[in-house]
Amino acid sequence: MFIEYNKQYYPFIIIKFNGSIKNDKEFYEFTNYWLELNDQNKNFVFIFDTFNIGLINIKYCFLMALFIKKLKKQKNNYLQFSLILINNKFIKSLFDLIFFIEKPIANVYISNNSINDIINLNEKIFIKNKNINHNKNSNYEIDKSILNNISISKIFYK
Repeated sequence: MFIEYNKQYYPFIIIKFNGSIKNDKEFYEFTNYWLELNDQNKNFVFIFDTFNIGLINIKYCFLMALFIKKLKKQKNNYLQFSLILINNKFIKSLFDLIFFIEKPIANVYISNNSINDIINLNEKIFIKNKNINHNKNSNYEIDKSILNNISISKIFYK
């Protein structure tokens, strides 16, 4: 499976990429997942783990930029920020391209920390956010202090 979704630390959602994207169906499964999360009307954060990603066709950069542009037209967007974990210069350049074409919908922080580092350094923050009441009518500001515990190499502002 190209993408694994981990909601164990919700509202922090870990998205782990494995290997290369095989077809458009896999791309649209991810964008549909994102839309479904947004339709829940609850704040969330994406943590993208790209450490095991393979080569990606550049066309998916353009499709992602178009998707972000489409998202910006929606009335509400609940993504608070994204953290992208990158250990590969080629993959970093693909994200540079995406955000050159279209600015992100929420701030994006780039780090070379591993997902295990992120979890180990921030478990208390994850647990605190998980224990907050997540009912449909209660949106709250997600704790951004996880960003204080890691090395940020770049920020893309919305």
